[in-house]
Amino acid sequence: MVGAIFIAVVVGMWMAASMRSSFIEYSMSKRYLDMQSAMNLAESGLEEGVRSYLKSDWTGWTAYSNGYYKEATPGWAGNGLASTIKIYVADDPTNPSVAAEGTISDVSGQTIVKQIRVDMNSSSLFANGLLADKSVTISGNGVVVDSYDSSLGARTTAWNVNRFSNGSIASNSVAVDDVSLQNGDVYGYVALGSSSYNPNDLVGNNGHIHEYGWSGGGNVDPSRVTGDFSATLAATPAPAFGSWTDLGALSSASTLGNAINPMMSYQADSISLTGSNTLTIDGPTTLYVKGDFSMGGNSELIISNTGSLTLYVVGDVAITGNGIVNNTSAAEKMIIYGMETVIGNQTIKVAGNGTTFSAIYAPFADIELLGGGSGNHVHGAIVGYSIKLTGNQEFHYDENLKNLSGGGGLNISYWRELKGVGERLPFSTPSLLPPYF
Repeated sequence: MVGAIFIAVVVGMWMAASMRSSFIEYSMSKRYLDMQSAMNLAESGLEEGVRSYLKSDWTGWTAYSNGYYKEATPGWAGNGLASTIKIYVADDPTNPSVAAEGTISDVSGQTIVKQIRVDMNSSSLFANGLLADKSVTISGNGVVVDSYDSSLGARTTAWNVNRFSNGSIASNSVAVDDVSLQNGDVYGYVALGSSSYNPNDLVGNNGHIHEYGWSGGGNVDPSRVTGDFSATLAATPAPAFGSWTDLGALSSASTLGNAINPMMSYQADSISLTGSNTLTIDGPTTLYVKGDFSMGGNSELIISNTGSLTLYVVGDVAITGNGIVNNTSAAEKMIIYGMETVIGNQTIKVAGNGTTFSAIYAPFADIELLGGGSGNHVHGAIVGYSIKLTGNQEFHYDENLKNLSGGGGLNISYWRELKGVGERLPFSTPSLLPPYF
């Protein structure tokens, strides 16, 4: 009898210990799952914050001094759990930050809170030399693509002084024949939207893709051709119209801008320069052209040493004649935005004499650089729907344009779960959040 009682006590103690162990294991597992759920909520908050920032859609958000706050109660936590997401977006145009808090509470009152902060920077539209949504083609002889860095000074003819083999060409297209470089000399890289290419088929018998001085044999260095490229090319939003000076239909010599004025803005129905007419830009200037922009004869567009031009064009662009004379020798001082949003409705042609320093962003336009003489050099970067370079045309990608922030998407510069002493953000009082950013 005593033995039976002893055995029962031992079994009971063992069962109690087992139940306690199981309960502890269950509690730990539940806590871990709740922590993961809270983290998932916070990450969902980050995604919502980034989405609203990119679309500038603040519907349902509360505005504060430097950003926006939003709170949501999602219903997918389940199992009797209460869930909350709180989000704050510091709405900086080039260096935005998003922070989010995910909270999980169970019926016992146990609450788990996770906070994450992400700081970002806006990348450049001109991270590549030549970027097309569809095709990049080279025809004729004497076409050269390479790079330099304007922050180091003027481009040199000597290699590796300020002339480099980083003249990048990129295309979103997966169609095999959309990138055809024929007899072009590409000292740089080619990034394609499909890996079905044979790198050697991109060029003709006299074409090259490699770094300058390459001794690997053959015309193409396969390591410089990749097949997994993808880029989102968004339409350019129209600038906000305020106190703009209306030029009407401009066809005669004129000077815009003022070296001592921080920014002057103009709009024109069209611009058509012929003969020896010049358009001089003598200070920071924004120009919006509702129709076509054309230059012919001996006309010139002159950017003075104190000038810069951001040019928005709705219609076609034809730059011939003496072309763009950019005295700053910096492509970032002459940026052209094509405003068309329908493929095939806009053409941009650059065929002027001499040297051009400019950057072009027109993702729905057909862009053509027309050669013809030994002086046809374009320095800068180009984004278009299709890009074509014809004979005796040299294109030199300005690598410094990679540092021109804005418009090219977001890069993450900092990601951190906030859990250290002093790191936690006061989401319980949203009005206290702005100073933290």
